[in-house]
Amino acid sequence: MKIQALALEPAIVNDYHPFVILPTNPIEEPASSDRTPSANAPGTRRKTAPGGDTAPAGLPNGARVVLAPLCGITDAVFRKLCLDQGVEMVVTEMVSSDAMSRGKTERVRSLRGLDMGEGPLSIQIFGADPERMGEILSRMGILDEGDLLRILQLKAEETIYDLFLWNEGNFHFVSDELPDWSITQISLDVTGLIMEGVRRKDEMDMIRQLLPSNRIRLAVSDNQATSANTLEGFDRRLVDLVRQGLTVAEISDHSRAPEFILLRRLYDFVEQGLLRVAEDLSREKGRPDLLTFEECLSHCRHSLDTEDLQAAIDCIVELQGRAANEPGGREALADLERATADLIYSTMISPTHIPTLKRAMEDLVNLKFNAEEGFIVSRIDGVMDINSVIKISPVSEFETLMIFRRLLDEEVIDLTGTGAILPRKS
Repeated sequence: MKIQALALEPAIVNDYHPFVILPTNPIEEPASSDRTPSANAPGTRRKTAPGGDTAPAGLPNGARVVLAPLCGITDAVFRKLCLDQGVEMVVTEMVSSDAMSRGKTERVRSLRGLDMGEGPLSIQIFGADPERMGEILSRMGILDEGDLLRILQLKAEETIYDLFLWNEGNFHFVSDELPDWSITQISLDVTGLIMEGVRRKDEMDMIRQLLPSNRIRLAVSDNQATSANTLEGFDRRLVDLVRQGLTVAEISDHSRAPEFILLRRLYDFVEQGLLRVAEDLSREKGRPDLLTFEECLSHCRHSLDTEDLQAAIDCIVELQGRAANEPGGREALADLERATADLIYSTMISPTHIPTLKRAMEDLVNLKFNAEEGFIVSRIDGVMDINSVIKISPVSEFETLMIFRRLLDEEVIDLTGTGAILPRKS
């Protein structure tokens, strides 16, 4: 199902165009008395289309529409207007977790219109403190304490499973010392962890026989396009990323899934014939894949010293797929990402530059943005500078700068303002 972005004409405010998303081939759902909204229910007023179907004005019959958020535009009144015009779900502006956790929940609900009973409604909550974010979700009834503990348990289990995939490692044990941060106790099944970890190690050896490198590009098999289109959820997301021509390492970064879970699913798809290996970049001479992890780290540092930005980025992409399985890998990768960000700031982008769109809205519809790129593009309003966008980005500073770099290279955006290129940190 292809996705198309439109500007809702009655919703143009101060030259900003809130986008709505709808399928170009809308799915017809069977009529059900249980799904028929009351004519007087808030947010359910629809324009009746010929033939009895309901759809927002100017859109195909059966189209399902979601209003995307825009800061300063999609407030409660605006969302209510869009719901009344037939939009099926709306999204709030961002709400600060800091304000909501300091006893200001009701005030924020009032300011953002969360107490108007509108719906269906998706809420954006932002913040940098995971504990505070969890507290807000609990207070709003979205998650309870049991849900939060289970999430922590799953995260801890995946971290331990990663240790089983290390080929070698060094450990330092400290007795009778506790970290400074707050501690939440969880219960883990040690025997179960060991058995699952050993199973994953055996399966990873099998997976690597078929997918030996994270620099492999996959493709949908020629006779499986129809089957691929019927996938849903996480499977459909993976296939969509494959169709964008991403490597396994890049798919891992975009999907945010644990590496083993991702590789296992891709392995299944290749075994079933749904996907095929289209290209193995690790076989090209001079690729970082041919280096050991330590050699790749050294090569990346040398590239940064010589200001070879593309070589440094190539190394980081390779390291991202391997860091979790190397002792100290994540910390080394984070240091290199920060150094690469410094190089970008010193050569091409200033934090105070203001990005603006160079292409018309009609052209943007046809560009293949992934979810993270789409988020960044949606925040380019000619007012927010690079640093402001980075602060609210769902991905790291390095990944956000990579998105801005791609948008510049493809002439999607331009940089304006009086931003000065920063000197490189020593």
